Amino acid sequence: MGAIDTREAIIRLYEDYTLTDGLDDEQAQIVHNWGEAQIQIKAGQVEDSAAFEQAFGAMRRVLKMLNRFMNRRADLDDEQQRTYIRRLIENAQNAGYPPEFTAVAPVTEAVAVLDDTAALRALLALVETGASHAPG
Repeated sequence: MGAIDTREAIIRLYEDYTLTDGLDDEQAQIVHNWGEAQIQIKAGQVEDSAAFEQAFGAMRRVLKMLNRFMNRRADLDDEQQRTYIRRLIENAQNAGYPPEFTAVAPVTEAVAVLDDTAALRALLALVETGASHAPG
């Protein structure tokens, strides 16, 4: 049972290009800022470094899936986008986040009309809070 090293986790977050490749600089910064905040939250929710590493890994899987969606979304039809968002919600739930599958349709509709940065923000809000609408 070791101490939780949030600084090292943040460094690893920034070094993992699979979380942001294909995003522009603004979008990558949004992901990094969100990830940093989540690292601090997760560190406060777990009792030891092993539990933190598990939570950190689950969060990274969510961000990788989000990055893949953002990189492919222009080429996906509506059903493929719904499938991706369902899988994103499933991964988020497995990582301890609150989104529900009832959000798939409203989020898919919202994301379809948003620019990439707004869509990214909406999807991060979905993961973190379960919000099924575009943030204001």
